[in-house]
Formats: sequence, C-alpha cells, structure tokens
Amino acid sequence: GLNLHHDEDVQVFINGKRVTNQSGYLTNYRIVDLDRSALKIGKNVIAISCIQTGGGQYIDVGIVANPVIDIDELLKKHMRRIEASPDLQAQIDLYQQLKKERDDSRKGEIPYSHMALAVEDVGFSQVYILPRGNPRLQGNPVDPGIPSVLRYSAPYLKLPLEKAQNKIKRRIVAEWIASPENPMTARVIVNRIWQHHFGRGIVKSSNDFGKFGTQPTHLKLLDWLAHEFVNNQWRIKSLHKTIMMSNTYQMSAKANEEALVVDPLNNLFWRFNMRRLTAEEIRDSVLLVSGTLNGKLGGPSVFPELPEEVLATSSQPARVWGESPPEEANRRSVYIKVKRSLLVPILNQFDMANTDSTCAVRFMTVVPTQSLKMLNGKFINQQAVAFSERIRQQGGSDLRDQIQFGLRLVLSRQPSTEEITWATKFVEALINKEQVDEKIALDRFALLALNLNEFIFLD
Repeated sequence: GLNLHHDEDVQVFINGKRVTNQSGYLTNYRIVDLDRSALKIGKNVIAISCIQTGGGQYIDVGIVANPVIDIDELLKKHMRRIEASPDLQAQIDLYQQLKKERDDSRKGEIPYSHMALAVEDVGFSQVYILPRGNPRLQGNPVDPGIPSVLRYSAPYLKLPLEKAQNKIKRRIVAEWIASPENPMTARVIVNRIWQHHFGRGIVKSSNDFGKFGTQPTHLKLLDWLAHEFVNNQWRIKSLHKTIMMSNTYQMSAKANEEALVVDPLNNLFWRFNMRRLTAEEIRDSVLLVSGTLNGKLGGPSVFPELPEEVLATSSQPARVWGESPPEEANRRSVYIKVKRSLLVPILNQFDMANTDSTCAVRFMTVVPTQSLKMLNGKFINQQAVAFSERIRQQGGSDLRDQIQFGLRLVLSRQPSTEEITWATKFVEALINKEQVDEKIALDRFALLALNLNEFIFLD
C-alpha cells in the first residue's frame, strides 16, 4: 500500500500510471490501497503532483508491505510475567531476554513510524571547486576530508580519508563527535542542561565555546559534570537527577545583602535565580492542573484551536491550519505543529523559541499582553472551566475543601490557612455581594488560581 501524509491535494504516479488521487490534508499517516499492476520488476519511478495554495506545503509518500505495528507489543504481552517474579534480578534478566527476542524478531523490518532520516554514501564521484558557484566553471578537484576547523581538535582522525573509508566518512565524524575522548560534546550538553535548570549556563554563550565565547564561571564543575555524564553512558535523566539533587539547585532564591555586594549578578550561584516557566511549561502545567493533559507519546504534530484573529492573518484562513480532536489538541506542547507564520498565542506571548533562527538562550520578557492573555484568552478560560469542574468532582462538597484542593494542585504544596481563608472569602464575595452563580464563582477562582505568580514562576 501507499503510506500518505499531506496537507493539500496530491496525486501519486508510479511508472506514469496514476495510482491515487487524494484531497485536503491529513494530520496522520494513512495507508491507501495500491494498484500493484503499476509496479514492475526492477526499477520503479514514483512521481508526485501536488497543489499548493498556502505556505508550508508538506508531503510524504512511501510504499509499505505490511501495516506498522508497535515494536514493544511483545514486551507488553509478557509484562505480567515480569512483574510476577519476586526476584528483582530475575525480572531484569527476563526483561533483557524478552527485549532480545523482540529485537531478533524485528530484524530486517523497519517500522515506518520509528524510522529516522539519514544520509548514506553510495559509490564515489569526483567533486570539483566551482568558481562563483558556476557549474560550467570546473576548478581543482576536492577529496573527502574533515573540515580544517576540526583538524587540531581531532588529530587522531585520518586525514585525508583513505579510499576504503569513503563509504563511512560520515560515520567517522559522528563517532568522533560522540566519543568519550572528545570532551567538547559532553561539555556542551551538560551546559545546556544546566542552563535549563538555572536560567543560564556555566558557559553563558551556549552556542559558542570558542575564542569569542564567554569563559565558564565554574570550569572544574563543568568538567566534572561532563565526566560523570559520559561515565553514566550519556544518560540525560541521570544528569538531571545529579543537578536537581545538589545543594546548589535546592538553594533559596532569597537575597543576601553581603552576597549582593560581592556578586550582584549571582555568577557564583550563591542563591537560586527565580525563573518563569517557559512557554511550553506554562501551557503543559495548565493542562495538567485542569486534568485535560493527554500524555500520549509519539505521532505526528497536532493542531490546537487558533483564534480567528490569528487565522485571518493568512491568505487562506480555512486551509492554512489543521484541525485536531480536543483530546489530541491537549497533548504536550512539544507535539504542536510549528508554522512560522501562525504561532499559538499562549506560546508566542511567553517567549517561545525564535522560529527564524537558532535560539541558544530564550530571553524572558514581562509585558502587559501576557497578563491579558492569561485572563482573557480563550484557551486559559476554557481550561479554567475544566479546572473548576475537576475541583467540584474531586475536591469534596464543602467550598473550603474545594478551595484547598484547587490551591494544592496549583501551588504543588499544602496551602496555608490564610491562603485558604482569603480564597474562600473571594468566592463567597462573588456569590453573596455580586450575585454571581456558584458555578461561575468557582470558575473565576480557578482562573485566578492559574494566574498566581507561584504557579508561573519557579522559586
């Protein structure tokens, strides 16, 4: 069959014969029947004709012999056997055995949903310098080799590459990049993870570890973290745990007058720099608290609902953006379709990464439109209603208990008596003084709770 993924009308031809004609867009891959008479033994030619009425056209077509299946299905079937074993080591051995059986059974088969794009060298062709990029002006021949900028940092690589290595020259560079003997890769990754937790890296210029970059504030710490990272088989989860279990990460954000005089910019990390959650973290946290977050993993991009005002900026408002079911639209922000001309408002307002160039460090802004979006935006108000419904269903029948339940979810801690009393009085004032319906009053409390600084800022 044909495995299709497209966002506008498409026709597929095999050896000059049209085998399918599809209209509209697809948010998921779909397998359609293939007229096998169009195929012939040996080389086949696939041609695609597509219509583009707006920007961002995408199309992907492939031929599959069998439907894609979950490669972990074997492990799921035997999970009860693993969990039933009283011996932990026996569980580990059984898991490894089943994993090997699974991998052996899948040899020769590459499920399309788990494929990664890669480049493979086939044969060898002589390349020449083309003065001014003119293909008619053939200059001196050029042989494969490592970029000269890497010659001093990778002296043990063979330069120039031998002919027998032509087919694996990319692999040689890749293995050098991820080699334990190359400390640069580990240092860069460690610095990025540190930046994620503390707002800035040990090397502030995350994209530049070279001559024009900033010097590390804690060189030995950077080297130690990089060494531990490599020793732990490059496990990012272990690196997260190491940093978050440290005394440095667990320090208070409270200022100290003496320390402020010595190190006002907190270059030495003598306190925790309070930071606002990133755009994706804010949206995901709102969905989590409201109980609508879909934790599904993998799959194609999703299309949350966009306001009409945003869609109106496109020349094709009705066709420029896809439509996902509510449960799909409420997946984690990492799965949202990124289209440079159409950005999801709540992510754009809270400083998502620049979509036009690389973004080593996100710059946090505090502007009035962010508050307006968190109070008046359609997304936040929809989630506030869902949050209040969760409070009514799970927080008990008493208003004070419901308030306590809601604040505990938002603050990730047990609220104080004063906080519960203040919030309860707020809801009661809406009901008694403003004559607001009880349901609407709790909706307003839910919206207010989602706007608390302690919910949006990490202290």
